[in-house]
Amino acid sequence: MKIKQVILVSGLSGAGKSSAMSILEDIGYLCIDNFPLGLLETLLKWINDNNDERYTYLALSTTALDFTKAYSLIKKADINVKAVFLDAADDVLVHRYQFSRLRHPFIVSGDARNLFQAISKEREQIAVLSDAVLRIDTTELQLKNLKAILEPLFSREDNLNFSVSFISFGFRYGLPRDADAVFDVRFINNPFWMEELRKLSGNDQEVVDYIFTDKRSHKLLKEINGYLDFAFKEFIKEHKNHMTVAIGCTGGKHRSVTFVNYLQEYYQDKYHVLKLHRDIDRK
Repeated sequence: MKIKQVILVSGLSGAGKSSAMSILEDIGYLCIDNFPLGLLETLLKWINDNNDERYTYLALSTTALDFTKAYSLIKKADINVKAVFLDAADDVLVHRYQFSRLRHPFIVSGDARNLFQAISKEREQIAVLSDAVLRIDTTELQLKNLKAILEPLFSREDNLNFSVSFISFGFRYGLPRDADAVFDVRFINNPFWMEELRKLSGNDQEVVDYIFTDKRSHKLLKEINGYLDFAFKEFIKEHKNHMTVAIGCTGGKHRSVTFVNYLQEYYQDKYHVLKLHRDIDRK
């Protein structure tokens, strides 16, 4: 039986490759971690030459430095491949290494003397990523959030559909690093300044009603929908299978949440839609 799909998982050391591979294993992929790059062509040929259904859906992880070469080899073998690249903020990567007490590969190899230097060198050596690669920033993601992104995207029954992630966020906490498009809704009337609405969120109908008393909200949504309707179709033509759209307000609790909820509902019957309110629980 031929390989139907390969998921290639890569990213910066400490960004969550092991977690991603565990999720893919749970949904039925045969997972191989850090397979030697020099043996990859041999592996793919052996699988396609042997009638072993265990390898029909395969997930491979590789280092960030080997990612581009591995992706090219799989494409060259005329196999349907989807690539996931994980990243995170430098201070988060350092914290994760300190917590796990593992040593960064660049420190082990002697190419760096400390974690910050190792992460910096690793970033310098990463090739520019193709638009076909799904980039996920795990800085703010819990395991359940990563699972909510990967499971529907790569489920074996629904693995070819275009998907969209809508993320609400607060500008005061920084932009989502993996956003393909960012929309700023801070000029819309802010429920935070209404005492009776301050402790609520964009998930509450009272907040939604207040936001849409601002006529600019309707006009802005119309403009956003127009852009996204066009962009999604163009991305599909370019064989991009996922797009991350971020909507930001000041704190990420009211306006951006309301807009993301609307967009999820608007597009859920057209594409596979994922939703994350990144900063809604911040105080």
